[in-house]
Amino acid sequence: MRAFTTKGGQIFEVWENRKEALHDVADIIDGIRYAIEIGQRTDDLLWVQYKDGSHYCISEEGEEGRFKKINIEAIIDQNDCTTMIWGKVDIYNIDDIDEKYSEGNDDESKFWNVT
Repeated sequence: MRAFTTKGGQIFEVWENRKEALHDVADIIDGIRYAIEIGQRTDDLLWVQYKDGSHYCISEEGEEGRFKKINIEAIIDQNDCTTMIWGKVDIYNIDDIDEKYSEGNDDESKFWNVT
């Protein structure tokens, strides 16, 4: 996994390959399910987008869809500390969605989001 920090202090971690991502995703799902089971709050939100347009999402609010390990287009896990991504994911300026992230156009005033 490689990581980078924006000039505004946001941390993005990029899984290098599908195998690495799926290993972590299994742990994330287990952790969120356990937190829900014991009534503990969690700030994790996991989103898995599939090539057929369907998705799987899990957070403390519950689960939506069905997690599958095949035909994954993108994975996004967000929490208070970091955003982890894999696959077809764009990082863009929340105030100007046409502006994609690069080190050259980053500055402290910009907040970046993923899609």
